[in-house]
Amino acid sequence: KLTRFGITQWKLTTIGKGYNGRTYKQIMPQITDILDISPPTRSFYILINKAKGLAENKKGPTNVYAVIFYDTVKTRTQSIRSTDPKWHFNKKLTGTSRSLEIKVYWKNSSRTFGLSKKKKDTLIARLVIELDEETSFMKQTWFKFDKGHGRILLSVEEA
Repeated sequence: KLTRFGITQWKLTTIGKGYNGRTYKQIMPQITDILDISPPTRSFYILINKAKGLAENKKGPTNVYAVIFYDTVKTRTQSIRSTDPKWHFNKKLTGTSRSLEIKVYWKNSSRTFGLSKKKKDTLIARLVIELDEETSFMKQTWFKFDKGHGRILLSVEEA
């Protein structure tokens, strides 16, 4: 639990121990024994080839795109008008995270009096892939989405 202690100090309380300090630099040396070891920084290329069997929009054909999240990196594919999009998207990702998340969206927009009014895009599928230390690459593999219909073909190669 981190609480303010007076005007200029912070107090960190863990089970059985308390730590005091005015700045981050003063508290960090005291709490290193209770912190998890940071995983090593990794770089890899992700190739998202295509998706199949995505849910169809009741309003008719719509543009579909994927967003990839890794550590603090967020990147997206181009929009494709299909329920079986072929993106052939390749990107180098770098970070320390142990998971890779891919979300697929319908691109929503409507027009009113010639002005484009942006609506929030609709999430239609989600996949989380755990990347352990032994996982340095995956060949072209089909993954079934954790949430939503369909599956996605992707590969991961160490950079």
